[in-house]
Amino acid sequence: MAVKWLKVPIRVYYNNRGMQRTEAEIMKKELEKLIIDYVAAYPENKKTQTRWKRPIFGTADATHPQLLTLKKSVRQSHALPLDILGSAQSIIAYFLPFDESVAKSNRESYYASKEWASAYIETNTLIGALNAYIIEVLESKGYEAKAIPATHNFDEVTLMSDWSHRHLAAFAGIGKFGLNNMLITESGCAGRIGTIVSSVPLEPSPISAQENCLYYRDGSCGICIKKCPKEAFNEGYDRFKCYEILLENDSYHKDLGLVDVCGKCCVALPCTYKNPCK
Repeated sequence: MAVKWLKVPIRVYYNNRGMQRTEAEIMKKELEKLIIDYVAAYPENKKTQTRWKRPIFGTADATHPQLLTLKKSVRQSHALPLDILGSAQSIIAYFLPFDESVAKSNRESYYASKEWASAYIETNTLIGALNAYIIEVLESKGYEAKAIPATHNFDEVTLMSDWSHRHLAAFAGIGKFGLNNMLITESGCAGRIGTIVSSVPLEPSPISAQENCLYYRDGSCGICIKKCPKEAFNEGYDRFKCYEILLENDSYHKDLGLVDVCGKCCVALPCTYKNPCK
């Protein structure tokens, strides 16, 4: 039987005001700072074209029964954290918002901009390096951790994944789904998500009951639907039409490598850079 983090013996510390702080709370703060500092230094260290804004960090209980709903909301074969790591107690998730210049570059033209395509490649590389660093740090403290690749972990027939970073990030309180099927965070929806499963006991982040999408809140938007070059949102979400434009962009930007991207439903929107419902 899986053990929830609240049942794990944890040490208690006191800050300079005499207030109790648990090891789990301290570790959560350390991880958030680690991610923020790593992303801030990355462009200079790696000489990337892409720039990112401050990451948004969240955590979830890896043994929470509500995670079983992923087998209905995503697909029956969707993995649970305990399938990835037998000692899993928490999900660590983060959103890396693109600098506004990246989203602005993708407003015009049928094809994704070169800046947007490059940001896709560079962000995937960043997520891989950051995940490896986080895992190294956790393992040095005696914990276990595993990560799922940022992309290309889907079934090429159904175009569905057994590990949805967006859904897991939503459980970690990072954002809420919008009509464009993207996660709308406090820094908008233009960016990418990374997730890690770990044995470290972390306090789950709160999940807001309010919508972040104007359409879901009061029907006052819906601009993203008109942005899709393939009209993939006209009758629900047609992932096959969506994939068509991704492959077209991959061919268009073949000089960059594998870039099956688009992003038109994420730019020039009220939710591109922020939570418009605030």
